[in-house]
Amino acid sequence: MMAVFTGAIFLLPFYLELVRNLSVARAGMILLIPSIMMMISGPIAGHAADRIGSRKICLQATGIMAIAFFLFSLLGDVGAFWFLLSSLALMERVSASSSPPSAA
Repeated sequence: MMAVFTGAIFLLPFYLELVRNLSVARAGMILLIPSIMMMISGPIAGHAADRIGSRKICLQATGIMAIAFFLFSLLGDVGAFWFLLSSLALMERVSASSSPPSAA
């Protein structure tokens, strides 16, 4: 799961600049979304892992991550910009939710 996530994050700037024709500054602002979601979701997921257990959180995160990757596969050169932003936010939120419990 992390290899696919890392590949998606690596290719996302090229997609934003070359396919969506966004400026480098605007693409950089969009790529702040994963960091912000990680700052918000990471501590919450760590606390939830302590209360509930890491197995349930990791299983749920894997299923939701599959949905997020499916949403990313629907992206094209045209389409709603909110769809791109919400797919990116969902993918990073799930990744941030599964990272602390899997490290425990």
